[in-house]
Amino acid sequence: PKEIRSAIRRITLSGLAFPVLCGSGLRNIGVQRLTDAVVDYLPAPTDLPPIEGTDPVSESSIQRSHDSGAPFSALVFKISTDEGRRITYLRIYSGMLQAGAQVYNPNRGLDERVARIFQMFANKRNRLNEVEAGNIVAVAGLKETFTGDTLCERDKPIRYESLDFPDPVIYLAVELRSSADEKKLLESLEKLQAEDPTFHVRMDEETGQTILSGMGELHLNVVLRRLKEEFLVPVRAGTPRVVYRETISTSGEGEGVFEREIGGKAQFARVIVRLQPAPRGAGVSIDSKHSNLPEEFQEPVKHALLSSVESGPLGGYQLVDLAASVVEATFDEMRSTQTAFEVASAIGFQVASEEASPILLEPIMNVEVVTPEEFLGGIINDLNGRKGKIENVTTRGHSKIVKTLIPLAEMFGYSTDLRSASEGRATYSMKFSHYDAVERTKRQENT
Repeated sequence: PKEIRSAIRRITLSGLAFPVLCGSGLRNIGVQRLTDAVVDYLPAPTDLPPIEGTDPVSESSIQRSHDSGAPFSALVFKISTDEGRRITYLRIYSGMLQAGAQVYNPNRGLDERVARIFQMFANKRNRLNEVEAGNIVAVAGLKETFTGDTLCERDKPIRYESLDFPDPVIYLAVELRSSADEKKLLESLEKLQAEDPTFHVRMDEETGQTILSGMGELHLNVVLRRLKEEFLVPVRAGTPRVVYRETISTSGEGEGVFEREIGGKAQFARVIVRLQPAPRGAGVSIDSKHSNLPEEFQEPVKHALLSSVESGPLGGYQLVDLAASVVEATFDEMRSTQTAFEVASAIGFQVASEEASPILLEPIMNVEVVTPEEFLGGIINDLNGRKGKIENVTTRGHSKIVKTLIPLAEMFGYSTDLRSASEGRATYSMKFSHYDAVERTKRQENT
């Protein structure tokens, strides 16, 4: 048995094969064998090469060995609330961490103090005085550190690659049943946001409603359930809505002129803004520099252009995938002010965005349906009716797996329709893929 375990470990570490174990966590079958296999076959931290990070100052690549004698570094991978307290989960890559120690967060540029260290065992926890490289622990006391942040020593900083969190693609409005719970709701939502970086909250100033944004209907349903059952905050929820984006399809220029007397003082600025489309997913780039624009006015112009991106010309949705630049600016030493250039830049951006053939973008979802073969035809027809683009159909045992790309707006109520079409035997999963131009359908117009 010792030789067999040694051989399995070697081929696992080399990537030639992967151990597979069967069991049931619910019935406590095979759990001990699984934990033994983790110890016997998977790589220990010392089996792995040094981890690569970035120097926060020089942005050069640096390495840290998985050694307790190396400078301390760790990655935050989870935030949770336990008995009303904020708990931060860390994977320690190098060095030692002691309770009460001060650590540096290069992502936020601040110091925090680790009040307590815990070794977690399901719903139990052991308090530790110190912990070394290779361990996963939970710590209390970190208030400004979030998922994906690096912790290290201030005099020997390193920043590890952070986690990539997609933008929310769906939102709904919630209202309190009683205004007395307003403070409790805000505190509860703050805790939920800290735990889940893909969950966002904002206040709608026009309606006074609280807007929750997430990755899908199920995601927001779980948040609502936790608000009611875990945080005891009853809320009324509206209908989920799709988060659209806007972009431009051609180049466009717009002139913005601000010439007005404010408080007895004349103010003047003139700016011509050019917008150009960028590849899908490229984001937004702003160039506020121009030879006729003094340096003191470049930052106000950049701020105005960045603010203008938040509201597009079609429906007020955020603009993405474009490049904005200042191609001409007129400056008057006696009358030009920062405020005048901000307003003129915003006007020029608005005119340019209307001239650049704006289009609406919608979130496209990666959908995978697992169904018995006898229901395959009906399910594919339904997916095609939802403007789905079938990528492939594969076989897994007696089931068929359909992978497709579908606009999120077409997926409302799909779980109910899928149950009806498969007698409750098909399942599906969905995750965000990308944004693409809207193709209007009767289903979308009805919703």
